[in-house]
Amino acid sequence: MLSDAIGAMLPAILAVALTPIQLVGVVVVLGRRHASTGGWAFLTGWLAGLTAVTVAAILLVDQLGESGRTPTPFVHWLQIALGLVLVWMAVRLYWKHPAHETEPQPPKWLAAIGEASHARALAVGASMALGNPKILALVVAAMTSLAYLNPSVLQIAVVSIVFVLLASAPIIAIVAAHGVGGEKADARIENLKGFLLRNSNLIMAIVFAMLGVSILGKGIAGIR
Repeated sequence: MLSDAIGAMLPAILAVALTPIQLVGVVVVLGRRHASTGGWAFLTGWLAGLTAVTVAAILLVDQLGESGRTPTPFVHWLQIALGLVLVWMAVRLYWKHPAHETEPQPPKWLAAIGEASHARALAVGASMALGNPKILALVVAAMTSLAYLNPSVLQIAVVSIVFVLLASAPIIAIVAAHGVGGEKADARIENLKGFLLRNSNLIMAIVFAMLGVSILGKGIAGIR
């Protein structure tokens, strides 16, 4: 059951993991003084925020869609709605991506993050999970997979932990790499920030399209 649940969630895990906003955020935090502790604070906040969103999504799906071992029609319509939203967002992001590669203009909020204290870095990390509609939609989409499996409480807990850790793997890797490499890793981290800023819309368009079509197909198949 666990492997089935995790396998069904992999597209959503990939989508959350590749969402650029939190990756840019942690890179900016790592570019300041005392970056290492700030990076770990950001990571801790992100993990706490994503865990809270995951628990809320599980409760939502459980309350609105549970019906023994068979998902109710609500779950299927929820999947259709989420799939359509994700596909629409993918198209919108694709058209916003510039036709020619240009030097990115960092948003103003990046500068504020770069000057943030450790406590602020913790709060920013949490807010990037709790306050990002894209992350919320992706997590809810992932948790609808559990409606098909009727897992136990323990199995839900294990799946949730695995989901949070895998979806956070890029942030964990970036913070760990900076901790090991120190200043030597700064140049690579700065290059990563530029890449993400240039290609964030295209990256999200691809992962949203893949996940949206997958979830939409599950929803349509369920109501037949």
